Amino acid sequence: MSALRLLGSAIILETNSQTWLYEVMEAELRSVMKRRIVLFLACTLATLLAVASIPKPRDLREKVRDAELVVYGVATIEDPLFIAHSPVKKSYKFVVLQTLWPTNQPVPGMLTVDHWVSTDWPDSWWRYNSTTGVFFFERTTTLLKRARQRDPSLPPNYFGSNVWRLLGARGDCYEPSTNLDLVKQTIAASKR
Repeated sequence: MSALRLLGSAIILETNSQTWLYEVMEAELRSVMKRRIVLFLACTLATLLAVASIPKPRDLREKVRDAELVVYGVATIEDPLFIAHSPVKKSYKFVVLQTLWPTNQPVPGMLTVDHWVSTDWPDSWWRYNSTTGVFFFERTTTLLKRARQRDPSLPPNYFGSNVWRLLGARGDCYEPSTNLDLVKQTIAASKR
């Protein structure tokens, strides 16, 4: 009888420990799942914030509004077209066929501009090889004014002397020649 009682106690003890072990494992699994859900949500939020902070290319009205010089011409990269790690400083030569804005200050027949590009960008944003189109420029002094609003301690020639530079990045400085009439209409509407 005592052996049977001992066996019964062992079975009850075994059942209780399995139940306890099952409850512990279930609690640990819930905890791991909660951590994974929180981690997933945090990663999703970080990704959304990163994507939202990527500057989008300007639309045509914004390009016209922000540009201090708009020309119709032909652009060519003076530097050899080698692929390197980004960003890369490229030198562009622009043959100006027509000054679209400001019309009272014609630009010399040729402009040479340095511009930092990322070789990861689409070629249409930076690889101009005898590309005819409308190009948007701003002065480095204007860029310095905007930067000084954020950081007043910038040195006087932080962006170089008062020279022309391409407007922004990511395709902001170019419209294809097929949009020439649309650019002229936009200039007429917004630069009155």
